[in-house]
Parts: sequence; C-alpha cells; structure tokens
Amino acid sequence: MRFVFKISPFLCALIFGVNSCQTPPDFPDTPKIKFIELKEIDENNLGLVFEFEDGDADLGLLSTQTNPPYHEYNYITADGDTAPPDPFPPSNTVDSVKNLTFSNAIVYTYLLVDGEFVKSFYGIDFNTFDTIPRPDLRFPPVSQKVQNQPVSGTIEVFINTEFFPYKSTDTLRFELYIFDRALHASNRVNTTSFTVN
Repeated sequence: MRFVFKISPFLCALIFGVNSCQTPPDFPDTPKIKFIELKEIDENNLGLVFEFEDGDADLGLLSTQTNPPYHEYNYITADGDTAPPDPFPPSNTVDSVKNLTFSNAIVYTYLLVDGEFVKSFYGIDFNTFDTIPRPDLRFPPVSQKVQNQPVSGTIEVFINTEFFPYKSTDTLRFELYIFDRALHASNRVNTTSFTVN
C-alpha cells in the first residue's frame, strides 16, 4: 500500500536573530478531514486525496502496531461474547470478525440505486465468496517529529479496484473517515461519484 503525505506542522523559528513565531492554530484533538479528489492512478487503483487537521499530531499507525486496540481480529466465543486476542484467541472461539480500528482510514462503498446511494460492499473474497465490507487502509504516522502539536496536511490513499464486483454502468462513491491513535473518529466525507471502468 502506498501513501503520499504533505504535512504542515506549526512551529516557531528563530530567523536572523529575531524571534519569529507563527501562532499555531487551535485544532481540536479529534481529527477533521476534507475530501479533495478521487483520481484514477491506473486500471486497478484509485487515489483518494483528503486534507486533515489534528490538534495533537497522533495520526497514523506503524505496521508493527497490532496490539489492542489496533489488532486485526476480534474473536467471537461460543457464548456470543466478542474478545480481542490476549495474546491468543480465547479457547472457545467459534468465529472472528475484523476489528474496525485495525484500519485507520475507513472507506465504505455506496452504489447508486434508483437515484439514491445505498451502502454496498467493497468486493468479493474469491476464496470464500464472502463479501468484503471495506478495504483495509492503514496509513503510517503523518509525523515522527511533531508530537502534541497542531498539524495539517494532505494524505492520498490508494484503493485497489481490481476485484470490484460492479458492472461498467454502475455509479459508485466512497465515504471516508479516519481514526487517530486515541481512537477519535473524524467527520465523514463523501467522494465524488464515479462509474466503474
């Protein structure tokens, strides 16, 4: 998975012996996003570009961050409870479900049906023929240097469309929101609509 970042931390600087300090914006700790564009990268990938603002720069996850609450699966036990691995699945596990916060960019697909967009599924798992509700999108930390300070910038995530189960006449759009490491969920934004090629 590839990601493109453009980041604008708000820091003070000492220039030519004169103390020059840009007043940092007052962003909330809950991230805020704005849809910018959806573009075709190649025949199998779309680029979804969005701007972000965050008050404490805790956006993004390393690939090694897989302990709760960023674990990949929750386990369903025989008595119907759901549990994260601790460090292994419970002994009475009967099924598993994807943990929403394993991904930090949540994208849902909507299909235009009779003039209204309805939530659909992202794709088909051709091993099990189950529907896949959404792609797993996980972007890395937006900044290794800036911590506990306001940060803003642009992120581009890439969505693979190779196994889209939609017809060339179908009109789709995506809904996007992100999580920070404190599990604050951003606002939700919709992309422009597009037709499957």
